[in-house]
Amino acid sequence: PEDSLQLRSSSFLTGQQTLVMGEDGRIGFTRPEMYSETLAGTAKYEADFHLFLVWGKAATWPEKPPEECPEDSLPQKLGAALKSLKKQLPHGLKWNLIEAAAGDKEGDVLIFP
Repeated sequence: PEDSLQLRSSSFLTGQQTLVMGEDGRIGFTRPEMYSETLAGTAKYEADFHLFLVWGKAATWPEKPPEECPEDSLPQKLGAALKSLKKQLPHGLKWNLIEAAAGDKEGDVLIFP
């Protein structure tokens, strides 16, 4: 039957088998309800670039960075630098604070297009 699970072998997995369920239109990214609703917690601001500044711990961040961050802190410096470059940037840019993960250091800036 069409609803049944199928086992599909993949040669690049050195003989291991992967489990495939049905068709993409029924369970994948092309099913009708995909992208029909906004997900909670998703970004509402469309920007060409998104910067993430590794700084401190989320529990200690002010509600409105960089304005409420300590004077001369990294978020204030980044906010001021981006504000001064606003006219030179062709499109929108958004930035957020993030906590350090494995391999990150305080002050790292991650940039995503």
